[in-house]
Amino acid sequence: LEFISLMKDKCDELDHHPSWTFNSNNTTKTYSINVNLTSHFAKNNVTEKDYEMAAYMSYEYEKLMSLYKDSRFRAMISL
Repeated sequence: LEFISLMKDKCDELDHHPSWTFNSNNTTKTYSINVNLTSHFAKNNVTEKDYEMAAYMSYEYEKLMSLYKDSRFRAMISL
């Protein structure tokens, strides 16, 4: 949830509202956030804003994960 919180300001800046899904697997003790990026103003088509947001999220995710030794967490960003 820290990742989602970090993305809030950028989402507001770009007036972008991604769809988030958080999943956990109790067997493997892994966690994931799926992020679906489309632009509602463009009839849910992918726009340059979506690519910008995906690049920003990927960059910030890698920075955040470099702080943690635990690799049980994954983010899936899709356009």
